[in-house]
Amino acid sequence: MDIPKTERQEEFKKINDLVCLENMWILLERTKRVEEMSRENVFIRECTIHPDLFIVLANDRQLQQLGQFCTNPKEFCVFGVDPTFNIFDRNISLTVTTYRNLKLENRKTGKAPVFIGPLLMHQHKDWRTYSKFAYLLTSESPVLEGILVCGMDGEKALIDGFKRNFRFATFLRCFIHLKDNIKRKLSDRGFNAGEKQQFLEEIFGRRDGTVKFLGLVDSDSEDELDTKLESLKETWMERENQLGSGPETTFFEWFKKEKVGKNSVLCFVLIKKKNSSLTNKKKTYVLLLSLFYYTSLTTVWRRQRQYCQNNLLTRG
Repeated sequence: MDIPKTERQEEFKKINDLVCLENMWILLERTKRVEEMSRENVFIRECTIHPDLFIVLANDRQLQQLGQFCTNPKEFCVFGVDPTFNIFDRNISLTVTTYRNLKLENRKTGKAPVFIGPLLMHQHKDWRTYSKFAYLLTSESPVLEGILVCGMDGEKALIDGFKRNFRFATFLRCFIHLKDNIKRKLSDRGFNAGEKQQFLEEIFGRRDGTVKFLGLVDSDSEDELDTKLESLKETWMERENQLGSGPETTFFEWFKKEKVGKNSVLCFVLIKKKNSSLTNKKKTYVLLLSLFYYTSLTTVWRRQRQYCQNNLLTRG
């Protein structure tokens, strides 16, 4: 019996995808062997295809600068991890890491420029895959166990995987992802564009020319955040009541539980950077937005001391 054309096309596609994947792996594996023989300019740190594709790309400069800029409590940047997009038909994802080079300054923005860090190509987005990635990074550069702050999109598997290896890090939610998440929730509840904008301005503030109108994110403490949020309760409830019947949980209740609740405290901590080559000309403040637990500079110092003590004990 003849095989239908559509089935043959699907079968050919699967074979072609497999061939492409195999060819890519063969090329990377050969390159990796050449790098290992020379031990110069190593970039392919891991390259496996069975049971699943798992490729880690990182050069010595990236690893060295991550240790330099992400582990020093006196002056540090956020280590960003972002699973971005699929790059092949076989559902292969590319996870990109980023950091800021604190020794440089962008003349236009006055901020340290963002650099690309180690890359991960993978087929699964579970905690085991991300844990394996983080473990490999710390194996290549043990100082990375002391990374202080990780910025992510809130994906649970990503956080769980990295927490197993970066034990002293504070995990932060990306500000853009937070805003998008709130926008989606407002849209799902049926608020129109004008109403959504009101919510966003009350949460994130707004700027009118040179005048800055403060929002919840401008709170300096948990107490101030709670007070501001309670002052908005009646307004938010009334705004939602005008929509008629909706979900049993109101937006106010959802926001308070998910973004300000005990297990996901929304904190805004201003950390003043001192004695930095980047702050001699002007004062610089860093906003750390945490959705997982309250943290402060004191907490970061304590975790760094704990990390150093553990290392000394291990090496002694």
